[in-house]
Amino acid sequence: MNKKLLLALLTFILIFPLLAVLILTFAQGKTQNIATAKVYLVALADNGKYGKKVACNDSLVSYERKILFENEKDLTALTIKELFNAREVSKGAFVLYNFFPDSQLILDDVTVYEDGTTLVHFSGNLKLNGVCDVQRLEAQVKETLSQFANINVNDITIYINGKETGLIANSLKRTQNLSTKYSTQTLSN
Repeated sequence: MNKKLLLALLTFILIFPLLAVLILTFAQGKTQNIATAKVYLVALADNGKYGKKVACNDSLVSYERKILFENEKDLTALTIKELFNAREVSKGAFVLYNFFPDSQLILDDVTVYEDGTTLVHFSGNLKLNGVCDVQRLEAQVKETLSQFANINVNDITIYINGKETGLIANSLKRTQNLSTKYSTQTLSN
């Protein structure tokens, strides 16, 4: 497939759903606004070369998305939902990954207090391949929320099924250490 045809096809795939929603919205008489928001995806093991360096020597790289919203206060939650829906993206010579699609998480709530403190609550099943995945997921959410002026990026807490993500990461570290100890003991017997 030549590049022009591929570009036309990708453009159609990205723009058609937006146009369909706009047409349906206007047909229903609701007022919709469109915002361009950034979601942050992960460039694996690039040591900060393509974006902000985060845990496990990865980078967070922004990827712009168009978001339809009725109320300004809904924009933060809708942006996180866009982050959920983002798929693997090729950007030049590298690929950006999203650590949400393999999980069956539901965004329950994003609460932003007057002082910028933000609580993000998810429920469902989180698929992890190790401690780095928790740190990547956490970094993606925090960096995506950092674009909103009313959010204090240093005071964002993320919960999955009522458990803080930092506690999940620590629990995974302990589990990995125990399994390494156990394996060593098993091998020496």
